[in-house]
Amino acid sequence: MSNIEDMSQSDILYVSKDAANMLNIANTTVRKYCDELEKYGYEMKRNAHGHRLFGDQDMKVLEAVLKLKSEMKISEACEYVIKKLKVDINKESDISDMSQENTQIVPKEDPAIAATQMIESFKEMEAKLLDKIDQQTRLQERRDEQLMMVMREIAAAKERERKKPWWKFW
Repeated sequence: MSNIEDMSQSDILYVSKDAANMLNIANTTVRKYCDELEKYGYEMKRNAHGHRLFGDQDMKVLEAVLKLKSEMKISEACEYVIKKLKVDINKESDISDMSQENTQIVPKEDPAIAATQMIESFKEMEAKLLDKIDQQTRLQERRDEQLMMVMREIAAAKERERKKPWWKFW
């Protein structure tokens, strides 16, 4: 790994590629998470070229976001990490206790609100499914009508062939 040593601090700083490798995610994903964290006031260290540098605390914050992303949107996870774990803009607080926890991080949410949101999403899904079923039914009916029309044309052709006079058979 190509680590960059910051002379003013004793902790090692990593470039985004190294951070992505350490977290087993894509470099673009690290960039996306950092952009979201910065929207909520989290400041990343940067080198002279403006590239982000990641310290131990930054890595812990990104790990926390990774843990929460399966349970909520990325923006909500970033906001939760910033607010709930009290990571201030100056990075004076330590979130090392989060990596030592054995329990899963779950945001406190009103169960009634969560149930209402889930019901609404189920209703939307049901409406989409009903629309899809109606569309499929219309397609099948149109196909059946076309099939019946072809069958009638074939029957009419056979009937015309049957009604030919005997001298036109040769």
